Amino acid sequence: MKFTVLMSIYNKEKPEYFNQCMQSIWDGQILKPSEIVLVQDGSLTDLLNQAVEKWKEKLGDNFKTIPLEKNVGLGKALNVGLSNCSNDLIARMDTDDISLPNRFKDQIDYMLNNPDVDVAGTWTAEIDENNNVIKEVVKYPETHKQCLEGFICRNPMSHPTVMFRRSFFDKAGNYPAKILFLDDDEMWHKGFISGCVFANVPKVCLQFRRASDFYLRRQNVEQLAAWLRFRIFTVNADMNHGIRGNFCALLYFGMQLLPSFIKKTLYNKLR
Repeated sequence: MKFTVLMSIYNKEKPEYFNQCMQSIWDGQILKPSEIVLVQDGSLTDLLNQAVEKWKEKLGDNFKTIPLEKNVGLGKALNVGLSNCSNDLIARMDTDDISLPNRFKDQIDYMLNNPDVDVAGTWTAEIDENNNVIKEVVKYPETHKQCLEGFICRNPMSHPTVMFRRSFFDKAGNYPAKILFLDDDEMWHKGFISGCVFANVPKVCLQFRRASDFYLRRQNVEQLAAWLRFRIFTVNADMNHGIRGNFCALLYFGMQLLPSFIKKTLYNKLR
C-alpha cells in the first residue's frame, strides 16, 4: 500500500540529524515509502543544502523537495507539503528523529486492519544529541476512547510518529497556521471535535530526540501564557474537561517555568 512521508526542515536543523533521519526512513525500513515530501521552510545552510541534494540524487523521483522563499513556520510549511502528497496515507516525521525499521510496516498493517481510524501514532523511545537512549519507552493510549480521556491532561499521541489518512484533514481541516510552540493541542482538538478516530500502535516505532537544549527553549512566558489561555478557554471548554483539565494545564504551565535541571528530572519521571 503506497504512502507518503511528510517532513519540514529549516536552517537551524543539523545536517547529521537529517541524514540519520533519512537513513532511518529509507535505508533501514522494512517497508519503504513510495514518496517522501520535504518542505524547505526558508533558505537553508550550505551543509543542509548539500545533505538534501545528496538524497535527491540517491532517491530520484521518490524524493520531492518544495523550497519556500522565506520561513513560514511549521504549520504553514506542512500545509504546503500536504497539497503535494500523492497518497491517501501520510506519515509525519521530524528531521531530527529516527524511525525504527518496523515503523511503517506496523502502521500500515494497523491502518489496513482498522479502516475506521483516521490517525495512528506509536509509542516512542527518547534519545539525546549523541543517540544515547535516555528513556526506553514512552507509552501513549491505544484506543480512541483512551486517547479522548487522556487528552484531559496530555496530548494523546506523539506528532512525529503519526500516520494520517487524508480523511483526517477532510474532517478537521489542514494544520493550524501557527501550531502552538508547546504542544500540538490545536491539531488534536480540531480532530476530536470533528469526529476523527484516534489510535496508537502499542509498540516503540520511533526514537524521539530530546537534546539538552530541549529543556531550555520552552521558557517564553508570553508563549506559555498564550498556550494556557488556549488550553483552558478553547480545548477544555469545548471538550468539557472541567476542573481536572484546568488543573493539569496550570500544573504543566508551572512546570515549564521551573529551572531546566528540575524540569528535566520531572520529564523523566512523569513521561
